[in-house]
Amino acid sequence: MPKGTAYLFIVLSALAFFLIGFNAGKILGPKNESITILPSPTPFPPTPTPSLLPTLPLKESTSSGQVQGTSTYTNRSCGFSFSYPGSYLNQKSVNNQSIILTDPNNPNLAIATTCAARLPKPSIGPENIEIITLGGETATLYHDKDEEGNPREDVFVTHPETGMEIIIAGFGAAFQSALSTFKFIR
Repeated sequence: MPKGTAYLFIVLSALAFFLIGFNAGKILGPKNESITILPSPTPFPPTPTPSLLPTLPLKESTSSGQVQGTSTYTNRSCGFSFSYPGSYLNQKSVNNQSIILTDPNNPNLAIATTCAARLPKPSIGPENIEIITLGGETATLYHDKDEEGNPREDVFVTHPETGMEIIIAGFGAAFQSALSTFKFIR
């Protein structure tokens, strides 16, 4: 078969397939039927970057129920541990370095902690700042308030080996107990 005839045959075949396909689409398409267009699935929103410290109201419980026993929280990535009342619930953040420990009977009673290379410090007057010892290291205690005006204490300490800044925030007897049992993991 000559080359020109072969090319003509290929072009005519392609054209025939195109026209047949085009007409088949017209025939197979909907005829005066209402079309329901389903919305495209919405993607999950990006995971928000957690703030360095949660903004939970942190105040002491006025309930009379005392909880027996304690649990120990250990943060290996930040390099510290402390003990807290056994009834507290452990709520980890996305980055596995921040945690909120809350009392299931009183969600206003919480202990929050995180670590980072540098943490923002509260902007309060020097009369509300105290130097303390935490885990054998010098720490800074900020006597602060939450958004609702409730007392809150923020303790900042630097890990002696890693140089990471650690903050523990809370208020009341459970918080003071956690601070008294704080120790660095070396």
